[in-house]
Parts: sequence; C-alpha cells; structure tokens
Amino acid sequence: MQRLRILLERAFRWIPSVFWFNFKTHMIRILGILCLLSLALGAEPARFIQDRFAIGFWVPPRTTNNLPERYREIREAHFNLVIGTSGFGAEEQVRVCESLGLKVLVGADDPATPCPTAPPAGATA
Repeated sequence: MQRLRILLERAFRWIPSVFWFNFKTHMIRILGILCLLSLALGAEPARFIQDRFAIGFWVPPRTTNNLPERYREIREAHFNLVIGTSGFGAEEQVRVCESLGLKVLVGADDPATPCPTAPPAGATA
C-alpha cells in the first residue's frame, strides 16, 4: 500500500507542471492564430482601379497640313495619348489635344524650357 501511495504521488506531482506547459503552449498558439485572423480580417488597403488605358502611337503625324484634322482622325481611331509634338509648339499641342479629349506628353527642347500648363482634369473655366 505504501508503494502504491508513493507511485501515485510521483505520478500526480508531474501532472500539474505538464498540464501548465501544455496550457501555455496552447494559449500561445491560440493568441497567434487570433492575431493572424485580426490582420487578415482588418481593413483592406485601397485597391488601384484603372479607369483608363493609355493607347498611343509611336510617331506623331509627319505632316504640318491641317494638323487638327489629323489629330481628330487619331482620336476617332481610339488613340487617347499623343507623344511628342508635330508641327506645333508645345503649348499649341496641348491646346489642340485637350480640345479633342486626347492626353499629351510633349517634349521640351532643352531642360530649361518650362512645360506648358493646363487646367487640372475636370476643372471648369
């Protein structure tokens, strides 16, 4: 009987420490999972939504005759971006392209040449 009592005491003496170790381990795992879930379910970052797709052409018109009509034809061909200047100065290029609803990337002759300014998109005169 004495032997049984000693064996039981030894067995039960280890149960609380083993239980506590498992409890701490499980709680750490549960807290880690909860943290990951809170990050996953948190506020989503703002997504980029592309409202336009730039379609340009490699070389601007090589003619200087009736350029506004050429750019109108370009717009009707579903291009929406003009790169470079052709027969216009940069400011005139911006004015003609904006009147037709085309976006424009003009080239400056040298780095000191200021780019022409245009009113912001959606601005009313």
